[in-house]
Amino acid sequence: MSMISLKAGACGRVFDASKMYVYLRGALDGAGMEESVRALTYMRKHHEGQFRNDG
Repeated sequence: MSMISLKAGACGRVFDASKMYVYLRGALDGAGMEESVRALTYMRKHHEGQFRNDG
């Protein structure tokens, strides 16, 4: 992966966090992993707006 692709996206993100959440939520729901769905939702709420210092 080139350095240009690492810098792509909003705020230098490599992936879209909202799309990742939707994907994981669907996979966890489909697998019947209710506790993991609750943990994922908790994580999303409590880490909102956090970014790595090194980009």
